[in-house]
Amino acid sequence: MSHLVFWIHENGKTRMPPMSSPRLDARVYAKRLTGVDRADAMALSQRLEDRLRSWYADGRLAGFRVRVAFDADDVEYHALDPDVYEEFLDGGPPFIAVNLTYDLDSPRRPDESEMAAVAREFGLELLA
Repeated sequence: MSHLVFWIHENGKTRMPPMSSPRLDARVYAKRLTGVDRADAMALSQRLEDRLRSWYADGRLAGFRVRVAFDADDVEYHALDPDVYEEFLDGGPPFIAVNLTYDLDSPRRPDESEMAAVAREFGLELLA
């Protein structure tokens, strides 16, 4: 399995945290897109982002990323680790990639059951 990349939100932008950040952990999820056009995929991605944005706003997440990849160019553009996603997704796109980053020391971090419920709702599978 490949390494995890952590993402945090700050001033409306997503970025990698500095090395002095709190203890972080991440979960990586994906959903294979079959029979879905780009507009439907983007709508699903937006619904998921809205849910995760509320988790971020109330302090459950330190950051998150939701990306739609329809081809190898999208995988490269979004800096997604192709080994992580292609191994799981039978050769690659199209799929939605989701990274949740949270502070291990935060009492507000989502528990496994909360993350599993969102994964079920959106049809995501845990990769790492």
